[in-house]
Amino acid sequence: MIRKFLPDIVIAAVIVSLAFFFAAGPPPLPARLSGQMEKAGDAKPDREPGKPWVPQQPSDSALKKRNLFAESGSYDVKDNSPITALPENPYALVAVLMGKEKKAVLRDFNGVIRTFPEGKKLMDGSVIAEIAPLAVKLKKGKETKELKVFDVHLRTSAPAKKETGKIGRKGR
Repeated sequence: MIRKFLPDIVIAAVIVSLAFFFAAGPPPLPARLSGQMEKAGDAKPDREPGKPWVPQQPSDSALKKRNLFAESGSYDVKDNSPITALPENPYALVAVLMGKEKKAVLRDFNGVIRTFPEGKKLMDGSVIAEIAPLAVKLKKGKETKELKVFDVHLRTSAPAKKETGKIGRKGR
């Protein structure tokens, strides 16, 4: 029976012994070889003998110079894109904060979310006239608009089908 598994046992023993050999690491260089290597390269050691090697930390200046979130990589705001006209309703009411000071949380047509107190002027020239728990009134000249929190616009191409028939099991 042992003859059947003898090759497997030998291979496993060789693999385990090689693993211990490689885990120990390479042997240190002899003193005469390490001295010759330093003279040949004229390089100074990065660390003192006996101390562990620690990688150098990258400086933050390289990260501060390049804006990772801009396509150009620059912090300069030089937008050469053409100015687009504002849509009819540039804002959508997301929430209303009712605390010591009432604030409206609005999302503009670019997707940026901003908070505005009562009486603040918006980018389209309208002013927040009144803030209610679920609605905000905007005034622009003589025109008044009302934005609601739950203002759902359903996009339906066809009317919903009306089901006919009784609810329940067949045969009753």
